[in-house]
Amino acid sequence: MLKEMDHRDLFNREKHPGVTPSYICDAHGSRFYLGLVAYQNHPEYRWSGNQGCPNMTADWQAGDSAQQNGTTKPTISSAKTNLVTEFFG
Repeated sequence: MLKEMDHRDLFNREKHPGVTPSYICDAHGSRFYLGLVAYQNHPEYRWSGNQGCPNMTADWQAGDSAQQNGTTKPTISSAKTNLVTEFFG
């Protein structure tokens, strides 16, 4: 995922020097794969990875709280639509 985003230059590092892009994901064991950790720490493609708690995903998901209820899915859908429209016309 990170390699593909870098390949598509979704985050222009030259335009934003000194800013490190970040991602958030659950803490499934694959997120701790050494290849991913090595890639996100590579000086040319540095990413800030934020992994969630592996045991809590069954108890709480983004959008479950009253503060987020009704806003999370429409916001994510809108962002996905904008991304697809921008890159695939």
